[in-house]
Amino acid sequence: MDEIVFQIAPSEDSSLLVAFWDDPDGGGITTQARDLRELRAQINDALECHFGTDGAPALY
Repeated sequence: MDEIVFQIAPSEDSSLLVAFWDDPDGGGITTQARDLRELRAQINDALECHFGTDGAPALY
């Protein structure tokens, strides 16, 4: 997988931003943060957890 696209939306229950990606093979990634800078860091952490250190897509 070369690229994945996250959707970003404000949470309906809080003032947090939520980023999510649905894996076509099942599962996916969802994370949240207070602002875009923090959300970027959360996405990076989630990608490493989901794909491992060598398997994450180059673009997201």
